[in-house]
Amino acid sequence: CSVGLGPTQLVAKLGTKACKPDGARRVLDEEVPQFLADIPLSDMPQVGRALAAKLQARGLERCSDLLAFEKSQLRSWFGAKGETLWLNSRGLDSEAALQPTQRKTMSAEMNWGIRCQDRAAALKVLAEVAQQLS
Repeated sequence: CSVGLGPTQLVAKLGTKACKPDGARRVLDEEVPQFLADIPLSDMPQVGRALAAKLQARGLERCSDLLAFEKSQLRSWFGAKGETLWLNSRGLDSEAALQPTQRKTMSAEMNWGIRCQDRAAALKVLAEVAQQLS
C-alpha cells in the first residue's frame, strides 16, 4: 500500500505514484514547486499519447517547462487541457477534478454460502446488503 499526502488532490496523487510500491510521501506546500519540476508531463492526469506528442513537439516535457507560459497561451495551443496543464504544473487542481462525480455503480459482497431457510431470513440478508450499499 502506498500513501501520498499533499496540499492538493493532484500533489497527493503524484506523491503516491512517486513512492510506489509500499511507500509514503508527504509533500509540504513549500516543496510543491521542487517536487513537480521534474515530473514528466506524460505522468500528469489527462495527458495521453496524443497530447504528450503535441507537448513534445513544442519542446514541453516536464512540469517546469510550462512555468514560462501564460494560461491563455497553453489554452490556445491545447484547448481546455492546456488550462488544466497550467494549473497542474503549479500543483493546483482543476475545477473538474474538484467536482464530485455522480456514482454510476454500486456493489456489495456477500458470502453465497448463506442458505436462507425462509422468507424472513432472506429479507434479513437483503436488508443487510442494502445497508452496505447505502
